[in-house]
Amino acid sequence: MQGAFVAAGKPPFRIHSVHEKQPKFLHGAGVRYSARSTRWYRWSLRCTSSESRTTNTAAPTEKLGFIGGTGNMGSSIIKGLIEVQALSPQHILCSGRDAQKLERFSNETGCTAMTDLATLCAQSTALFLCVKPAQCQAVLERMVAEAGESLNGKRLISVAAGVPVSALERPLRVEAVEQCRCRVLRCMPNVLVRHGLGAMAVSRGTTATDEDVSWALQLLGRLGLVAELEESLMDATVAAAGSSPAFAFIFMEALTDAAVREGLPRHIARSFVAQTLCGAAQMALRDSDAHFGELRNRVESPGGTTIAGSCALEENGFRKAVIAAAAAAAAKSRAFADRFSA
Repeated sequence: MQGAFVAAGKPPFRIHSVHEKQPKFLHGAGVRYSARSTRWYRWSLRCTSSESRTTNTAAPTEKLGFIGGTGNMGSSIIKGLIEVQALSPQHILCSGRDAQKLERFSNETGCTAMTDLATLCAQSTALFLCVKPAQCQAVLERMVAEAGESLNGKRLISVAAGVPVSALERPLRVEAVEQCRCRVLRCMPNVLVRHGLGAMAVSRGTTATDEDVSWALQLLGRLGLVAELEESLMDATVAAAGSSPAFAFIFMEALTDAAVREGLPRHIARSFVAQTLCGAAQMALRDSDAHFGELRNRVESPGGTTIAGSCALEENGFRKAVIAAAAAAAAKSRAFADRFSA
């Protein structure tokens, strides 16, 4: 199932046209497309408010346990699932090291705060590991020691950057299907899942089944775009999706400052920049046959203002800086993986 894509079938994503060269399968609008087909469907981004979404909540028997759920990524996933109505707060269990922060988060979201790790694991139908990479091994070992057999047969989705599947499975003693404590999936999301606009990849562990992957793609597809990829592509995913929102914000900040220097009030400049980048993203998604250079050329008139600015970006090393930033992010992810594999 490598290369499978999922996009939410209702806002903020919708299917709107047909392409050749379909990936293994695509979920959209509640439909699963067979790999036997030679076509696949592309999706387009729609900026809508959470109030306009009408997605159904998950089955009431589903309970997700978030270990370290009060951190940046864990809280983004939880808030995103609630906002797009994929789960109700009553079906989300959350733990965190800071008891006061956990209580505030529980009051804010309505999810259930859990201070006992064993109880959280026992009461959850699936687990999300959202702790920092350096804490993964200790937390997993503690889970095995405290939760014991209640882990058996459950799905564990890790969002810890750079921590390979092998390092996740080692403390869980995943050696064969018969001995499996948890079926592990590794996910690389970005913070845009907070508003259902994320882009993320999923890699399967040794004993994860097609059903496990399909479940993860369906759930995470409610938070944006998700692809199942080989684990070897996770570092590239960090560069293209995981870290890139920060790069976009740097560009937006700089462009806003430039507009203010030219005389625009800051609040207007900020709104113009954010709306324009949102529109550019929608244009690229809706016309995905077009190369980015072609889209750029549609804005650049001969001898005009835009081509003058584009040339200034090239002369000042903009493209080189972006490529270097992505390479640095991917290299850092590889360094994390090397440390855990040592």
